[in-house]
Amino acid sequence: MTSSLFGSMLIIIAILTILSISIVSGVITHSRKIREQEAKFRLLFNKVSDALIVFDIDEKIHSVNESAGSLLKYQDKEIVKSNLKDIIVKDKWLELSENLKKVFTTGKSFNSESSLLDAKGNTIEVEVIGVKIKLKNKQYILTSFRDITRRKHDEMQLRKKHIALQEVLAHLEDEKLKIKQQVAKTVDQVLMPTLNRINSSQTSSNQGYFDVLKNGLEELSSTSSTIVQIYSKLTPREIEICNLIKNGSTSKEIAQTLNISMLTVNKHRERIRKKLVISNKSINLTSYLKRL
Repeated sequence: MTSSLFGSMLIIIAILTILSISIVSGVITHSRKIREQEAKFRLLFNKVSDALIVFDIDEKIHSVNESAGSLLKYQDKEIVKSNLKDIIVKDKWLELSENLKKVFTTGKSFNSESSLLDAKGNTIEVEVIGVKIKLKNKQYILTSFRDITRRKHDEMQLRKKHIALQEVLAHLEDEKLKIKQQVAKTVDQVLMPTLNRINSSQTSSNQGYFDVLKNGLEELSSTSSTIVQIYSKLTPREIEICNLIKNGSTSKEIAQTLNISMLTVNKHRERIRKKLVISNKSINLTSYLKRL
């Protein structure tokens, strides 16, 4: 009886030993797989060309990749010791912080633009993408910062050139109006009186030529005066839009050229038609302006 009990105990101990070995082996295998996955993650993390920064809910930086160190001109350890707020331009922090908190609470990613400060205090314009991740059962946010400084600079230069071009065009329109006004003034005050004096000494045989010349000058004066009179009713922006319409630009093209909405363009067109007393909807504004 005692030997039988002893044998049973040996069997139980053997089974427990085998189970322990199996569990320990499983834990070791699982740990190895986790370490392998972490190693792969770290490898990919460092190979990404965009700057990647991982931080916790307290905005304490947990880790960064090589691109982040290169972009910010910090050593890895220097960045990890800092807070995310330390590398964000002050007036950009509130908006970014609110977006990051939403990622923690909702789990939804976000995409926006912000500005970083490198180790030397230089500003770097960036596009930011933030996603919620889980590392070792703890919640973090993985943020990607892509340098768009050059793109923002080019956009600014393009806007400046666009503004300068609009100023040149507006100046040209002013000059054209001045020329037309001068033509009308010259015809009315100089040419027509002179022509009338010449007519008083002309013979009847030349009356036909005189009438042709006089009618031509009157038409020239009338046309110039009409344009000046019409344009005097419009604002500089409306004149600008009229000139674009005359050149064949569509409302969409005008909106893109002047950097305004289609709704604003349509409101300008309505005001132009009203000021020019074009109540008939069948009258095409482009054709009307080209006939002036």
